[in-house]
Amino acid sequence: MGKKKYPLKNLSERKKKKNFWWVLLICSVTLAAYYPVLENKFTNWDDPVYVLDNPAIRTVNPENIGRIFSSFVLSNYHPVTMLSYMLDYQIAAADPHQYHLTNLLIHLVNTALVFLFVFLLFGEGIPAIFAALLFGIHPLHVESVAWIAERKDVLYVMFYLAALCAYLVYLRGQKRYLFFALFLFLLALLSKAMAAPLAVTLLLVDYYRKRRITDKKVLWEKVPFFLLALIFGLVAIWAQSSKEAFFMGGSFRFIERIAFAGYGFFQYLLKLIAPVFLSAIYPYPDRINGSLPLFYYFFPVIFAGLTVPVLYSVRKTRFFVFNTLFFLVNIVLVLQLVPVGNAVMADRYSYLPSVAVFVLLAFGFFTLMKKWPKQKIAVVTVFLVYALILSWATWNRSFVWRDSQTLWKNTLARFPNAAEAWNNLGMDQIQKGQLQDALYSMQRVIQLEPDNARAYTNRGNIKMMLGKADSALCDYNRSIEMDFLYMEAYSNRGVAYVQLKNFTAGLNDFDRAVKLKPGIADSYFKRGMVYRMTDRLDLAIRDFSQAIALDNTFSKAWLQRGITYQKLGHMEAARSDLKQAGRMGQQEAFRYLE
Repeated sequence: MGKKKYPLKNLSERKKKKNFWWVLLICSVTLAAYYPVLENKFTNWDDPVYVLDNPAIRTVNPENIGRIFSSFVLSNYHPVTMLSYMLDYQIAAADPHQYHLTNLLIHLVNTALVFLFVFLLFGEGIPAIFAALLFGIHPLHVESVAWIAERKDVLYVMFYLAALCAYLVYLRGQKRYLFFALFLFLLALLSKAMAAPLAVTLLLVDYYRKRRITDKKVLWEKVPFFLLALIFGLVAIWAQSSKEAFFMGGSFRFIERIAFAGYGFFQYLLKLIAPVFLSAIYPYPDRINGSLPLFYYFFPVIFAGLTVPVLYSVRKTRFFVFNTLFFLVNIVLVLQLVPVGNAVMADRYSYLPSVAVFVLLAFGFFTLMKKWPKQKIAVVTVFLVYALILSWATWNRSFVWRDSQTLWKNTLARFPNAAEAWNNLGMDQIQKGQLQDALYSMQRVIQLEPDNARAYTNRGNIKMMLGKADSALCDYNRSIEMDFLYMEAYSNRGVAYVQLKNFTAGLNDFDRAVKLKPGIADSYFKRGMVYRMTDRLDLAIRDFSQAIALDNTFSKAWLQRGITYQKLGHMEAARSDLKQAGRMGQQEAFRYLE
């Protein structure tokens, strides 16, 4: 390992073709393992925000592209990812098959790039085949591939791995490839800020290739990479803090976060070797008598123990050190030392770091094949059985992501007290009209998290659908007491007030909702409806127009503006709006056109 410094330099055409067919075979096996995802639907876990309810991706124009590059989506800045959704939307609108196909194709490219990266760096074909196959078929990657909203994960890794390959070609003497690596790094950062550790990973490559890291040339060539990493790291912190994504930080002490980091590190390693008990959400544990369960504190000790063989191997081999540090560098930001989100770990965070683990496993099998040549067939058989088990697990895990209900019921089977899973299940039940089931789900959320303002609003929405506006009003009031900046609570309470004929209170709530989030078309639409109901038609036209300006596919706004124009006697404008609403599927518009 490491002796074949430039494995492609004298590679024969026959060998190149052989590698090509191996990569094609690996990608074919990966495609077969993930084939069920192509029949999956959208889930209600961020998919609506990224695709279904996102007007910025629906039309390719300078305004939408500018919006994509100048805004955050769910506390993330990833314009290249959003552009990929825009491309999918132009091809197939809201057909989930297209989005799943794109995710899967990118994963296949990543699988091929893993082969190329391992082959370029270590110069061995068989381990590159083994590592690429493990990466392609591993069930821990199903979340990254099958979740449409996680496009950013597979996309940034594609550019990240391509940048590593370009850098390795640069080390062969192709100077211009350093600029290619930098450009690919920029694309990776624009896909997801988690690409930032690439700057450090390049130094690890230098270490493995025995370049002098203190050499001025080696350092200066890394300066642009570290500058980009710093800039996008600051942008990521700004984006996350802007939406209070660091909300779990105040609830756990630093010593507890260290325990979580050790636990996460060990769990990622364990699940990459034996991927069992997978879940979309791994909730933080409950404290017992004010403290974490004692066993969590053993994991930092286990982590410290794992460093012993790494330190021991420093003088003997750079291979083990390189892969250990590759894994650590690319996963340390999500080990919850600085807690982000509401889960102690997530399958998707292992997508890139897993490459190092698979390289170690691949070379482990390869070493056994060389050490025991007479048992070579037995070693290969063991590997193939292992790969078959992983493929089968990936196939089955892909069905878990079939739709929202299969996903959240699977999560709750693993973690019955996962409040977010109950909430998301309830939201899907609302959409499907399963109101009593949804009411039970939201009550479970409130039992688990009595201070969850969102749950009270969601329960209020269900009560509104059941015709219980008075009871719903109590839930909205409770939600606003907990979070007086919760726009959706004001907007939905406004609807309750309107149903109870309290138009003044309803308008006040819609005004508040518009001030809190002026870019939400629905708030303007709801306020416009109240203005129309109270015969303030000019104000209604203004709000319907603003809703259309924010989302020109808002068919109900076109319909109601057309009806309002008709009431004002502006027949030409009314006819134009009603025709547009009819084209968008609002059948009621044709009645007004008669």
